[in-house]
Amino acid sequence: MRGRLLLALGVLAILLVAGRGVAELAAERAWYQAMGVPALFREAWTNQLLLQGGAWSVGAAFAFLNLHAVRRTILAVAVPVRVGNLELTTVLPSRRLTLVTVLLALLIGGVLATPLTDWSVVALVRHGLPFGELEGITGRDLGFYVYWLPLEETLYLWALLSVVTSTTVVLLLYALTRSLRVEGRRVAVSAHVRRHLSVLAALVLLLLAWSHRLDAFDLLQHGSGPDGQVLRVDHAVTLQMDRLLSILSVVASLVVLRTGWIGQLRSAVLALGVVLVAAIGLRHGVPFLASMGDWLGEPTRRERDYVAARTLFSRRAFDV
Repeated sequence: MRGRLLLALGVLAILLVAGRGVAELAAERAWYQAMGVPALFREAWTNQLLLQGGAWSVGAAFAFLNLHAVRRTILAVAVPVRVGNLELTTVLPSRRLTLVTVLLALLIGGVLATPLTDWSVVALVRHGLPFGELEGITGRDLGFYVYWLPLEETLYLWALLSVVTSTTVVLLLYALTRSLRVEGRRVAVSAHVRRHLSVLAALVLLLLAWSHRLDAFDLLQHGSGPDGQVLRVDHAVTLQMDRLLSILSVVASLVVLRTGWIGQLRSAVLALGVVLVAAIGLRHGVPFLASMGDWLGEPTRRERDYVAARTLFSRRAFDV
């Protein structure tokens, strides 16, 4: 009886949320029609569906894979049941546990997709045209920075949030099921948990490699000079360090995955430590040291080409 009541309340909640969504959709559609731009309404909702629908699908699938991995460590779930004056214990069937896993994955996927409301980043990619003008450092069309890069940065933040959220949920569930526990001064885990966490750690390092790639593009837009001027040290040193760190993070992710999978935890921790130390030393320390001397050229003259290039592009942009 209690289960049926909870199911009815769940269905009622879904219907209320769906009804509210339909009402908001109808009101927004009427507003766009009143403004004489019904095509903009269709464009907005198409892009919003692609963005949030895609994020929900991928996020739910990723959450299900993680939850299913945790589910494999749970042999049975005992639920207390009271019948009259008797207190009994019943075991949930495997099919019901799988259903709970699917529903929880869909819920997590929906929550992760909720913040993605800026549909314009998808519209820019779908309708953006090349500028026909190349920037001189990477040789990319300027349209890449206007159209594609905003979407890539959005996807990166969503992927980071998804991995962090799924990892937190996995750690909590493993701790509740005693598959992950503290025994004295060490953390005891089973081989299954160790391998699962190794995969998640490798994903974190891949995200770190992605962040270094985005840092390189952000550096070209906002250099370390006055008013975001790109300097010689940015081009010759910092940009190369970002590329090196991106490759190093990918290699470290493979090392962590391999060593964690076979149980060589010290090697995995060492690889993580090397990447973290390198991220600080190479990204900040090396450019600082390079800018202090005259290795990059005479300080009073080495920035002239970059200032001239910025001036030329500014004149082209404003047609001066």
